[in-house]
Amino acid sequence: MQASSLAIRTNNDGTLDMNHIRQTFEKMKVPVCAINAAQQLVFWNQAATATFGYAAEDVIGQPCWSVFQGNTPQGKPLCRRNCPLLAMMTQTEPSADFRLFSHGPDGVLHQLQVHTVTVTAVDQTTHLVHFLPPVPAPNPAFALHLLGPLQLFAQDGRRLNDITWASQRQLALFVYLVLNRDHPVTSTELQHQLWPHLPAGEVEGEVTAVSATLSHLLNLENPISPAHDGYQLPGNLCFWLDTDEFDKRLTQATEEPDPALEIHLLQEVVDLYRDDFLLNLPLRSSWIVTWRAHFQQGYLAALQRLSTLYEEAGDLQAAQQIYLNALKTRPLSGEHGRSFIHLVEANNTPLQTLRQCKRLIALLQSELETLLEVCRQPLAGSDSPADEP
Repeated sequence: MQASSLAIRTNNDGTLDMNHIRQTFEKMKVPVCAINAAQQLVFWNQAATATFGYAAEDVIGQPCWSVFQGNTPQGKPLCRRNCPLLAMMTQTEPSADFRLFSHGPDGVLHQLQVHTVTVTAVDQTTHLVHFLPPVPAPNPAFALHLLGPLQLFAQDGRRLNDITWASQRQLALFVYLVLNRDHPVTSTELQHQLWPHLPAGEVEGEVTAVSATLSHLLNLENPISPAHDGYQLPGNLCFWLDTDEFDKRLTQATEEPDPALEIHLLQEVVDLYRDDFLLNLPLRSSWIVTWRAHFQQGYLAALQRLSTLYEEAGDLQAAQQIYLNALKTRPLSGEHGRSFIHLVEANNTPLQTLRQCKRLIALLQSELETLLEVCRQPLAGSDSPADEP
């Protein structure tokens, strides 16, 4: 990031004219925001509202990282509490600009070239000012939703749903390559995970077919690149994944000391969980089962913590309602499901219902632990041709 000086007006006594600074930033056509030492947003211009969809009154005072939730173009978390950029407030040495990949509330993906300067006010408080113009030549970018039925969106938020995949396993191969996009995946690994009964020589044909489908869907040439030791999606492709955001926000909530912000992050986790991982892929591949159980565990953990926070605040009704969201999870079935529905309909006190909800959640978590333990066992014909539609 380039730490730059800023040409600004001074008062007669030599101090900074902060009103002039604000007016200058407000008139800029690129998004501009200012952040204090506590990482709270203290300024947000109209261009930022137009770009990201947040009004100034909705973000002022909020942590910058929770508003942007920015990643690197490779999908690695970038915005976080205790950002290294805070060091710029006490240093004069420049650092490099950086690219920010962010998902707006309207579903639009933003690729930004962030440039930062420091501004020190007359009271000696220092702020970081981010200029956030769009990247001149953005990479192809897509949003992939894997929690619930699979959905793929273009950078402008349009849903891409005009493609019929030849088989569920070819769709699963695409997902597998996206999840492992940071390294080549060998033919042997693909065979083991997706086609254990297919001759090794035929895996290449399946990959070629998936590449042809993606070429039409994403409007790209050769979207699956053969590497010297396997297959990999092109490095210039940017993917926003709801699964990555789910894990990131759950981690942020675990580390968050402010109960109000923790509730906000946990609610975002719950909202991201539309339904089980790859709901529309009824395959028994071990990696799908394992990932599915992982996100079910995270979802239940978020519900538990969210309910506890409301209970500690004395809102038993809200705490109970949070637990009722557990009806989404697939482990809730059969006798347990019927008992839970009866529980919801029963005329119990909120405290009694809350206790029973907690017992049910504990039971669901126990079932998930058992399922994951089974998945950790050595595979022996865990996939069969019968999985294929």
